[in-house]
Amino acid sequence: MNLESPKVNVAKSAEYVFNALNDVKNFEKLMPENIAKFEVIDENCFEFGLKGMPEIKLVKKGGTPNSQIVLGAASSKLPFTLTGNLNAIDA
Repeated sequence: MNLESPKVNVAKSAEYVFNALNDVKNFEKLMPENIAKFEVIDENCFEFGLKGMPEIKLVKKGGTPNSQIVLGAASSKLPFTLTGNLNAIDA
């Protein structure tokens, strides 16, 4: 199964966005208002929970500088990846 979210324009460079997403603690800023838990496990892993939902642990799986970041489930119970593709519109 492949789910795709809508594309979003960000008024920052691809390098800036990549560096921000490469630091897992910054994902807390992207969480919805109903977040119940956010914990950085280490520099490559974090765990979060939304109210009424099970907690999810994500780990950095890889990426390509300034163009892609890949996170994946830390557990093999429900394996999935979350891929962020960064496409510069202009310099």
